[in-house]
Amino acid sequence: MLRDKIVVVTGAARGIGRAIAVEMAANGADIVAIDIAGEVSPTSNAVPASQEELDETVRMIKSFGSKGESIKADIRDIAAWRHKLIAWSEITAGSTSW
Repeated sequence: MLRDKIVVVTGAARGIGRAIAVEMAANGADIVAIDIAGEVSPTSNAVPASQEELDETVRMIKSFGSKGESIKADIRDIAAWRHKLIAWSEITAGSTSW
């Protein structure tokens, strides 16, 4: 259904973001999993996601035979994460092994 599509999922280290990333992979999409994977806000009492959780999401994605890549980024900083996504797309352009 989603074969040959690339899906970018934010908040992908766990919870709803992980569920979306894994479901899209199960349906054939390749996934770019983005998460802050660290402290969100000094005023938040939420336990931050970790790089290990983001890596686990990518492992789960790949278990369906889809390509998966993680990007640690804070999407509140649009310029920074856009830069990371563009850099990733330039590295992987035309590549079949990302």
